[in-house]
This record gives sequence, structure tokens and C-alpha cells, in this order.
Amino acid sequence: MWTKQQGVEAANYALGSYTQQVAELEAEKQTVDATAEVARSSYHEALKRAAAAILPSATPEDLASAARETGGSHLVHRRAEYEQNRDAWAQRLAAIEADPNFVNRDAMLSPHGTIVTERNQCAQNIAQYQAHLGKFSIEPFQWLQNREVQRQLGKGAFSSFMDTVTLGGHREKKARKQCVAALGYPDWDQLIGDYNNTHAHAGQLQERINQLDAFTEQLNALIAEHSELYQWVHNFEHRLAEGLRDELADHMSKSNLRQIHRHVRPGARKLVAIAFAMASKGGYLLGMKNYLDGQIADRNRRMGSISNVRSKWAVKPHDRLHGDKHKWLVALPDMKRDGTQKRARLLRRMHRNVCDYDDWDDFDYYLYHDDHFFPYDAFGYGADEPMPYEGFSREVLPELDQHRASHGQEKADYSAFRELDKQGGGSDREAHADEQQQQQQDTAEAAAAAAAIGAVDAMEMTDAS
Repeated sequence: MWTKQQGVEAANYALGSYTQQVAELEAEKQTVDATAEVARSSYHEALKRAAAAILPSATPEDLASAARETGGSHLVHRRAEYEQNRDAWAQRLAAIEADPNFVNRDAMLSPHGTIVTERNQCAQNIAQYQAHLGKFSIEPFQWLQNREVQRQLGKGAFSSFMDTVTLGGHREKKARKQCVAALGYPDWDQLIGDYNNTHAHAGQLQERINQLDAFTEQLNALIAEHSELYQWVHNFEHRLAEGLRDELADHMSKSNLRQIHRHVRPGARKLVAIAFAMASKGGYLLGMKNYLDGQIADRNRRMGSISNVRSKWAVKPHDRLHGDKHKWLVALPDMKRDGTQKRARLLRRMHRNVCDYDDWDDFDYYLYHDDHFFPYDAFGYGADEPMPYEGFSREVLPELDQHRASHGQEKADYSAFRELDKQGGGSDREAHADEQQQQQQDTAEAAAAAAAIGAVDAMEMTDAS
């Protein structure tokens, strides 16, 4: 039977083990978070490129085709809606260009402009005032200032009474004499007058800086508005196409990309497939993050429970402990450590297989021809090493469990990919690629212009074994 001191020592061991496990899991999570950000960026870039290929211009004909291919029926009417604003934009642009502040913007905002010059001078003067006020930081003056603040807070008659009792008035006179002598003023009135005037001047200059900054912000907003309106008024077709491509990309981000892929023109098909792949990668990475969060929360809960009893045991270290604490404080942390290391290895493999996949020709081909296409299986099929075993993978990605159940699968079935690979060696795959290449060439200029872990696991090791 252990003493409580032995229990404390074992608790320290368990806490150290769990702390190390949390550090390892946090490191994995940081890696997942970083690649998730890359996937998000790649997803939005793919949507922009797809939108440029689907909508090479903002003509009514191109808008109708884009609406038909993507289900964005609202796009058909957007050109007319923008055109209704052209007169108002032109009038607003003319008003801005007639505004004296806009006309004189360079004279005010250039490095040697009036606003910049005045602001710099104010800042220099404030620095000089602050340097002058610095000499008033001596202890007797600060004590007097604090006394004055307390007096202004309304101590009233009681304050006067306490000053009399504690000889506060005498102490103030003494402090004033010390300040006058230390700072070299003829008398206290001139000292406090200089301090107050300097403080007031510094405050006035700061207020002026605030006014200049507010004016600068407003003028910069006016300049930005002018830049935007100028594009709409003088480069309407180009700006309209850019704006509608952004709207199209946003529409696709809220739509079923798998369905769009089936109906979109061949030249944009692979770009939509890439966007779908990146969205899938983002979802899988989120599952990995959630899984790691669950593992970290599990270790933290365990440490919380152990810390609570450890504190109680430490109070009476020589008392006896009832029951066997070895399993809880030594064996279980060791097994969780081994499980953590194994799960981290499995998760790294899953992460690598998902993130490294970039065979977009294959992905596009599989997505188009396989009615039961599942991105996770495509990533696994194209990987150099197998995905982690199904039990672990389903624990990290609950949607994998749902897909397997809905398709009557116990594990990944790559037979459809193999069959498509056989087809891909013949004329069907070549025709698919040739059709895409021709469409991409037709829309290359427009595309270049646009260019722009599910559940928390149980504490036992069975899943990790």
C-alpha cells in the first residue's frame, strides 16, 4: 500500500507524461492548421480561376452561359443592375474631382505636404514639451499632484480635518519648497504655472494631431472611392467582368461543386475539380484538427483530476492510500503515451496523403466519370503509402463512416479508379483531355486576367492498437 507521498510522486510522473503528450499533440495541430490555411487559399484561388474560365467577359451571352453551367440564374440580370448605376457613378466621380480637398490631395498628403508637415511639427513640439515635463517627475512634486487629485475627488471638510490632524498642510508647504529648490524656480506659483501651461500646450497639440489624422483618414477614403468609381466609369466592361467573376466565385463557393463540375464547360472542368479537391482537403484537415483538440482535451481532463488529488495527498504525505493507484498514475499514462505516439504517426500519414495529392488530371477524370466518387479514397489511391486503418480513419473523419455505410463498404474500394485508369489509356481519356485543352486555350486570356477530427476518442487503447 502506498503512502500519500508515493502517490504524489506517481502523480508527478503522470502529469509529466500527459504534459509531454499535450505538447506533441499541439505540435501536430500547428502543422495541420498551417496546411489548412494553404488549402483555404488554394481553394479560393481555384474558384477565381474557374470563374474566369466560365465567364470570359460580361456580355449577355457569356452571362447566360455561366448561369446555365453553374446554376447562378441571378447572373443573367446583374449586368442590367450595374448599368443602372452608371449615371450616378459618373455624377459622384465628377463631384469628387471638383472637391477642393481631392484637388489639393497631393499638396496635403505628400511627404512634404501641408498636413504631413504640420503633423510632424506638432509631434516634435509635443516631444519637447514632454521632455520639459519630465523634470517634474521628482518625488515631492508627484506627491503634491496626487494630493491635488485626491482633493478634487471631493474629500471636502473631512479632508480639511485630516490635513489638520496629520499636519498635511505643513507637509505640502515643505514639499513645495523642495520642488522650487530642486527645479530652480523663483517660487511655487511660477513652477506650477509653467507645469500647467506646458501640459495644456501638449494636450492642445495632441488634439490637433487627432484632427489631422481624422481628416487624413477621410481624404484617403475619398481617394479610394475615386479610384473605384474611375474604373467603373472609364473601364466599365473590364470592371464589370471582374466584379461578376467575383460574384460567380462566391456563388460557386456556396454551391454543389460536384454538380457544377458535371455541367460546366470542359475548359473549366479541371479548375472546378481542383476547387472541389481543395474544399475536401479543408474538410479533412478540419476533422484532423477536431480530433487533435479532442485528444488534447482528454489529456487536460486527466491532468486536472490528478492535480486535484495530488494537492490533497500533499497535505498529509505520511498517510496511507487505499487501493492500487499504480494503474491510474503509471500504467495508464504509459499506455496513453504509446497510443499518442502511434496515433500521431497515423495522423501524419493521413495528413501527408491528403495534402500532397496534386494529380488533378486524374482527380478531374475520376470525379466526372464516377457517380460514387469520394475524394478521400482518391487521395488514398494516389498516395505512395496506404491510408491509416479504417477504425482510426473513421474516428478522425466521421463522414468516412457515413460514406462507407451509405455505399455498403467496409473499407476503401479502389476498383472504380482502376477501371477508369484502364479507360484512361484509350481514346475516351484522350478525348476528355483534348476537349479540356482546347477549351482552356479558348479562355486562356480571360483566365489569366482573373488569375487571381470529428469525435473525441475514448481513453482506452483499443482503437490505437
